[in-house]
Amino acid sequence: TLHKNALSYAVNVFGSMKNVSVYLDAAHGMWLSAVADKTAAVIKEVLDNAPNGKIRGLSTNISNYQPVYSEYKYHEKLSAELEKLGVSDIHFIVDTGRNGVDITETFSKTQTWCNFVGTGFGERPQGNPDPVKMPLLDAYMWLKTPGEADGSDTGSRADPVCAREDSLPGSPDAGQWFHDYFVQLLENANPAF
Repeated sequence: TLHKNALSYAVNVFGSMKNVSVYLDAAHGMWLSAVADKTAAVIKEVLDNAPNGKIRGLSTNISNYQPVYSEYKYHEKLSAELEKLGVSDIHFIVDTGRNGVDITETFSKTQTWCNFVGTGFGERPQGNPDPVKMPLLDAYMWLKTPGEADGSDTGSRADPVCAREDSLPGSPDAGQWFHDYFVQLLENANPAF
């Protein structure tokens, strides 16, 4: 409840400003697409408690690896569920900073989120990337800082997930610069640099 109240407060304050477009985080489709109705209900509750503010839309795939095509299916599903609740004209932004390589099959088996091996930069940030095929999508953005570690595989702050075989070894603490991971993202970028 505290988290929802904080989100409502932020929407109420920032969503009432003329030159601000607010997007709430809606995780990613691999986690929430199957429960889009419940996700929509939580978003509706947050908005109902922010009477003076409004949002432009939702952000998905933040710091994650899901491909745009699967995220857009999630966008369509979530938008339809929100429409049923009276929330219309919702748009989306998707983080493409680490989704240049489709790892959907591997991810669905392991659910690894930490410094995933084999990933690459995805589509470059741009507004309105495909208004005909994806009219709900406002932008591709790189919202996770490129080269920032998700967590460490060793040391006092090590996370066991970061020590799995599908996580790049040698990672520093979360939020620190991880040169080898940045190089991997660059080498596997799609489209290439």
